[in-house]
This record gives sequence, C-alpha cells and structure tokens, in this order.
Amino acid sequence: PIPISSAYRLDRPSFSTRMRDAPRENVSLRDRARGVALSEQEAGVHVTLRGADGSLETLEAGVLVGADGGTSSVRRQLVGGVPPHLHTIQELYNSHRTLSQVDFVFDSSLAPGYYLWAIPKPGGSILVGCPYQHGDARRAFEWARSEYSLEGSALQRVVHPVAQIESVEQCRLGRGRVILTGEAAGLVRPTSGEGISLA
Repeated sequence: PIPISSAYRLDRPSFSTRMRDAPRENVSLRDRARGVALSEQEAGVHVTLRGADGSLETLEAGVLVGADGGTSSVRRQLVGGVPPHLHTIQELYNSHRTLSQVDFVFDSSLAPGYYLWAIPKPGGSILVGCPYQHGDARRAFEWARSEYSLEGSALQRVVHPVAQIESVEQCRLGRGRVILTGEAAGLVRPTSGEGISLA
C-alpha cells in the first residue's frame, strides 16, 4: 500500500444543490437539456439544446465550455469522437466493517487492466466500484462482499463511463471559442480515473 497524507472529497449532491440555487446574474438554467449541435461564429458560438420534452432551443454564447464528461457531446461535435473510455459500476452497501480510508485494490483477476475501489461513506456505508467489462462484475463484488462485510442488496447502483487516456495526443483543450475541460478534454488522472480535480 502507498500511504497518502491527506485527501479531500466533494459532497457532490450538496455542491450541485448550492450551484443550482446560488444567486446569479446574467445566468439562465436549462434543466436536463443536452447540447445536440454547435456552430462556431466569428463573434461567438451557437448551441442547440434539446430539452427533456424534446423541444429544441438555440442559444448564442461568447465562449462555450464543454464540461460534460468522458462521453462529451461538445467534444464529439468539435473534434469528432471522444477519449477512449471504459464503463465502471459502483454500488453502495451498508457494512459491519468500519473503513477509515479509501482502498484501491490492484488485482487483475478482479479488475483486468484497472482496479477495484472501496470508499467509506457517512453512516457506515461503503461505496464499491470496478470496471464493468462485458456486463460482468460479479467476481469483484463477491470478493468485496466478503472483504468489507457488505450487508444485503445494494442501496444504490450507478454505471458510469470513465476516460482512459493513454497519451497526450488523446487530450483536446478545444478550438476557437470552444473550451474543453475535465474528462471532456481527456484531463483524467490515470491512477484514479477521475477528472474533476484537474478540471
């Protein structure tokens, strides 16, 4: 194991709520909208959004920031294609065991080409995750159930793409008035697969 002196985690639900509810000027929010087209103009960028109800709306911006993750639609429209990525699965469990640190388990029989992680959460629960290759992560979760004394069924399950950057050439920072950041740019830590701290 490699000791880490300190690490900080972001409470994402609380952060998202604060960002959504913060007072702001000259900002309008489009909930559950997705960018489906963009065109670069001399004075700015035109962005077409598809709302949750299927309606289309075109907006104009001086600068567009693509911060929409490893399968970024902004990146696809700007440069064609997304960074290489794999899918991961995370499950939250109650546990009899108290975990005081984040565990990263490098074992090719559990997570080929990647790793398994276990993260302590408030209230004694543990978040376990690993690659979701070919729709099967059973071996990894069976091992985690025994190792971390996981109880019952998963309280929550999320399947999520994670960029796997293998070279600087796979990173794209944008073009003209379009900027890419975080996983959309390919700015991902190879050891952890996350991009928000680099964003």
